[in-house]
Parts: sequence; structure tokens; C-alpha cells
Amino acid sequence: MFGKQRHVFVYNKTRETFLAFRVAVADSILGRLVGLLGRKSLAPDSGVWIVPSNAVAFIEQVLAALAGTDLPGPAKLETIGLFNGAVRLFAQMEINQQRAGQDTAQWQGSLIGYLLQIAAAGQHPHLAAALAGLAAGGDPGEQEPMFDRAMTRILTGLLPPVRPADEAVSETPGLMRD
Repeated sequence: MFGKQRHVFVYNKTRETFLAFRVAVADSILGRLVGLLGRKSLAPDSGVWIVPSNAVAFIEQVLAALAGTDLPGPAKLETIGLFNGAVRLFAQMEINQQRAGQDTAQWQGSLIGYLLQIAAAGQHPHLAAALAGLAAGGDPGEQEPMFDRAMTRILTGLLPPVRPADEAVSETPGLMRD
């Protein structure tokens, strides 16, 4: 991922047609972890090829990247699962948005309108309170992109804070000694 990234083209031999001309090869640990993160969309003739492309190899690579954390094994697997679930949710939202023929602002506006209508009925006071900032003029389009904001918050919540190398660790996982 650092330095010059390799690109390839993808050709379907059976149909004798090109599928993409500019596919980034994600064949390093960092490249596979990052994948499509931080990209709003891809050009029609581009893509990302994650090598190796099987789920077990991906999990192994992410576990290798998480090896330096204090998370126990099950928590590392939970982190991978939660993060993948969130990425899939955003991908599905983008697909639905495109199918509806709406840009991001239109899509978010229609969802907010729907939720405001439900909240106005008075049966969901917590939803109404959460949406109050939007009704008062908070424009989600003016904020940091939702995907970036959500992924940062997810990773911040899932990963432990980085501990200086010279700081002592207690025998109880998750607790620090003075």
C-alpha cells in the first residue's frame, strides 16, 4: 500500500470482454485491511482485488495486524466481525441509494424525513430527542462523511488505547498498574 500501488485489468475469457481496466491489487497486510475504506465510490472501470481473496486468509491477516493489541483472541474476532458487519451495512446502503436513483444528500434527507415523521407521532421519545438536533438545523451533509465518522467511532470503541512500551501491565487483562 505504501509506495507505488500495482494495478491490473480484469478480462472475462468466456465472454471475451473486459470487466475493469484499473483494478488496484491489495496484496499487503495494510492493503487488504484498508481495501475500500475512505473511498466514496469507484470509477466504473476500476476496482480493488484483495489477494488472497478467501475469508480465512483475510481473518488471519487482520489477526496479524491486531497482534500488537492487548485484546484477547475472542475480542479480536468480535472486532473483525463487528467491523465487517458495519462495512457491509454501508455497502448495502450505497447499493440501495443507487437503486433509488438518489445522491447521498437526497438519500439521507429521505431517511431523516421518514424518521422525523415517525418521531412526530409521539410514540418514540428517545428517537425524537436524538433527531432534535437535525430538526434544529444540523445538516448531516456538512459533517465529516458518515462512513469515515462511523468507522472511526467503531474502531475507537473496539480497540484498546495504545499503551506506551514502558508502561507496566497488570495481571488482570484490561487493567493498568500505577
